[in-house]
Amino acid sequence: IGNYMDRQEAELRAQLRGTGVSVTRVGDDIILNMPSNITFATDSASVNSAFHPTLNSVALVLERFNRTLVDVYGHTDSTGDDNYNPAADVPRDFSITAAVTNLTVSVSPSSVQYSDSSTLQAVVNPASVNGDPATGSVEFFIDAVSVGSSAIDATGTATLSVPVTNGPGNHNVTASFTSTNANFSNSSGGPTTLTVTQENAEATYTGNMLAFTAPNSSSASVLLRVTVRDSSVVAGSGDTQPGDVRNATVTFKEGSTTLCGPLNVALINGDTTTGTASCTVVLGLDAHQIDVIINNYYVGSTSAIVEVAQPNGSFATGGGYLTIANAGGTYAADTGSKMNFGFNVSYKNARTPKGHVNIVFRSGGNTYQIKSTAIDSLGITFKTPSGQPCSGPASPECYGIADFRSKANLTGVGGNLTLQMTLTDKGEPGASDTIGITLWNGNNLLLSSEWTGAQTVETLLGGGNLAVH
Repeated sequence: IGNYMDRQEAELRAQLRGTGVSVTRVGDDIILNMPSNITFATDSASVNSAFHPTLNSVALVLERFNRTLVDVYGHTDSTGDDNYNPAADVPRDFSITAAVTNLTVSVSPSSVQYSDSSTLQAVVNPASVNGDPATGSVEFFIDAVSVGSSAIDATGTATLSVPVTNGPGNHNVTASFTSTNANFSNSSGGPTTLTVTQENAEATYTGNMLAFTAPNSSSASVLLRVTVRDSSVVAGSGDTQPGDVRNATVTFKEGSTTLCGPLNVALINGDTTTGTASCTVVLGLDAHQIDVIINNYYVGSTSAIVEVAQPNGSFATGGGYLTIANAGGTYAADTGSKMNFGFNVSYKNARTPKGHVNIVFRSGGNTYQIKSTAIDSLGITFKTPSGQPCSGPASPECYGIADFRSKANLTGVGGNLTLQMTLTDKGEPGASDTIGITLWNGNNLLLSSEWTGAQTVETLLGGGNLAVH
């Protein structure tokens, strides 16, 4: 008995240190003296709320040393004379209230990227009293918005893992315990801080890279466009929890000059992990380095060189077919099918570009045709395989590169669509030539001849020839 009471005395002294409750040992008895000034207010039978944690501490010790016999003695205070209290025949009623619970809230990890998960935890104390367990559930809130609930376990712990949809910054996490055992009170806990940082995004430039000026002009209208992808769809990123790229913004800059933006990102074909943003700007004669900055809930960047030149009778022409492997878009061409094309686009006598494009392909077993209605722009340059300028003509040592854009119709769908074609002439007889074909309806991708998930890439001709001059 002596050792048992020694351990219990030590535990009580540790729990009650600084509370105003004295612990006295008399043989095998332990006396806890709880003065009236900290337990009850004068003329009140209700325990002071500030004394609840002290009572909980005593209860925890008694629960641990559950062979202890407890006697409770109460006394009045010294207020008033002998006639202050009511007569002895007045009923003395008392009530037993629910055990007061406390709720402690924590977050792990406390810092996450947007769209990643964080585990929210709340611990109810006490979890049980004299073998009677607390039961119920905890509802969690981020910035006062409910994110879900979880039942407490035998230790009083509730855990909830949630994907974080809040934007970058610090956010308050709170919780509310609802008891289903009448012997335990409800309680609230928090706040604790959850820090959200920007999610990574992949940015791929897909706008014009070559543009020619209008006749007698020193500037050209250039389409700047970028594809933005959430890191969860980028191979090797290690991210498995996608966000919504509509929470990203895009800014196009040249040096310290903002050309346009911040722009909102629109989804490509409804996929929340892939979107696009674009604008049209006027650039002067020169090679322009365009920087693309992703911001808001995401962070990322890319850059591209856009060349603006004056027309000099240049042209691009060709015909042949592609064998489809990885087409994209609403009307993606059937895998293994042939996409036939023919085009002739040119500047003649330094006038605006003119020409025609005709493309036929199959999608979903149906045959579709794309026909140009007006050529908007044509850009042509010559570069070596290592990317250095060269004078042409096109050869295995000096590639002819063309990029043009036109308005177009798609049979059965409608007109005023944007057709973009890029091509590389690597000299005769054309067996090494490549081409890429993309059809847009605003920000909706209708067709890509070879889609990476972010852009159209050129592929080798299945047959035919291209000529850039």
